[in-house]
Amino acid sequence: MSTIVYSSVWVLGIFLSSTLTAFGICKLYNQPFANPALSNEQIIQRMIDIGKTLTIILGQAVLATAFLWNTMLPMSAHNFPKTFLTIIVFVILIEFFYYIYHRMIHKYFYEIHKQHHLITDVYPLDTFDFTLLDSLGLVVSIGLPMLLIEVTILEQFIILFIYIVSSYLSHSRQFYDHHYKHHSLRKCNYCIFLPIFDILLDTYK
Repeated sequence: MSTIVYSSVWVLGIFLSSTLTAFGICKLYNQPFANPALSNEQIIQRMIDIGKTLTIILGQAVLATAFLWNTMLPMSAHNFPKTFLTIIVFVILIEFFYYIYHRMIHKYFYEIHKQHHLITDVYPLDTFDFTLLDSLGLVVSIGLPMLLIEVTILEQFIILFIYIVSSYLSHSRQFYDHHYKHHSLRKCNYCIFLPIFDILLDTYK
């Protein structure tokens, strides 16, 4: 199979497994995945609208992964301590790049990001409501660390799985409200998963 096919199967597989995991967690804790105030017709329309954006995001992710595919090491290339350390470093780099991007876009190019903030009372279904340019910023922030450190295919799977699941759950006040608060307060909580740089740079609420 070609690199683009491998990349497509990989990205779509991670996204599907992450989405099902987040949905399952919501069901397990009896928490809504979509805003319960919406009718079934409105939820379906919301899914169609976000599905269009997701197609773009996943397409960008497939192309980025295909470009970086040959830089990834085989699954067995690192032992457990090395894998653990690599994931920690990778997470710190993602948070650093996305913090810079997210804070700057709020300050200087908010029109690009405004769509994601049209709803303040967000639910997991609202996670991937982005514009084309905004979704590119997200994909680049998550993929850029792969140019700086060596990661195995397994490590990349774990990192993407963690970030997609946590992104869903962070768009809910019930699970992890760091990002939920960002939707209403805006000028704080710019990190995605771990608010490392929010704490260090005094933007944590």
